[in-house]
Amino acid sequence: MIGAAVWLLWVAAKHWRGPGEVCGRTDSGGWCSELLDPTPWLTAGLTLAAMFAVVAGVQLVVRRLRTRAPRGWAEHSG
Repeated sequence: MIGAAVWLLWVAAKHWRGPGEVCGRTDSGGWCSELLDPTPWLTAGLTLAAMFAVVAGVQLVVRRLRTRAPRGWAEHSG
């Protein structure tokens, strides 16, 4: 899930100056490139990253609750 989020955010970053045609100049001439609208890529990437954070947080809480000894456990084990 986080890999997909990173990929979507990378695409958004590559198209940050879009949408539309962007041109530039180099020593050997010029270039033009058609850029996409970065908003949907950014939204999808941030949504997936947030979903990953929620799932990871829930897993950490559940793991912590499972490994904690029940209340009164030490008094009854002896």
